[in-house]
Amino acid sequence: MIRWKKSPLFTLALCALGATLLGEGWVLAGTYRAARAATAELSRKRDEARAFAVMVPAPTRGNTEAIEADLVRATQTLRELRTTFQGRGPAAERIEGSTPPERASDAFFDLAAFVGEQRERARRAGVGVRAEECFGFAEYARSGPEPAVMSVVYRDRLIVEYLLGVLFDAHPRQLLSIQRERLPGAARATESRSSADYFSWDKRIPTRTDGAVGGRAFRLTFTGETRSLRSLLNTLAGFELPLVVRAVEVEPAEMSDGKGRPGTHETTVADASLHPSWSRFSVTVEYVEIEPKDSPVS
Repeated sequence: MIRWKKSPLFTLALCALGATLLGEGWVLAGTYRAARAATAELSRKRDEARAFAVMVPAPTRGNTEAIEADLVRATQTLRELRTTFQGRGPAAERIEGSTPPERASDAFFDLAAFVGEQRERARRAGVGVRAEECFGFAEYARSGPEPAVMSVVYRDRLIVEYLLGVLFDAHPRQLLSIQRERLPGAARATESRSSADYFSWDKRIPTRTDGAVGGRAFRLTFTGETRSLRSLLNTLAGFELPLVVRAVEVEPAEMSDGKGRPGTHETTVADASLHPSWSRFSVTVEYVEIEPKDSPVS
């Protein structure tokens, strides 16, 4: 200690040397950490390079241009499909440009007028319907739909109106029912209320497309000759509305007087001698829409 006190320069030199060693140690530690990180990054890049090397197609400029060209073609095809699935003609324009009622009372009177008009159309077309037929909207025979489902019910009404027009033009013998797919989560859709308005998706029917395509389903049940069914399907194939036939069921039908009442035995025998055998048809259709409408590729 006495010697160090007598040699202050030596002491300062030792302190400077120690500080230098500490600084170099810190630098070396930082360099080591950086080297490890660089080694890990190099390993990752090598893995990526090996993955790119075996990619099909290889990420060359030519392949990139080919992929971009495929994307352009796919985008154009999607636009064309969306245009097709929007339907064409006055019915499609009416549905797309329609505005649903804002109040339950307005919706109620709209549905009541619709039911009266369809009964008259059926009468003029010579199609038998039940006296109390509400054409899929018996649930709202006394009050309008709730605000949460008003727009969906209104659109359903427009689609059903089109379907009935096509069916009446096909001149079936009798309309037995037209049913709608049950509204998911609808407050009034209970087992005790107007269950005849709705049908459940049959597992035997081909699975509906999820994600890209969605819509509402309807089921027409009627009796008549095969030509009525053929006329209905041919008109729907014109795609005035984006309606896809999902299922057709056919079975022999009991004779009726055309007004929803079973015919007598004598009437049945007489009709059978004058007409071909009547059949009972059940046609399930789906109103489809491409979703989402605001996709980036559109």
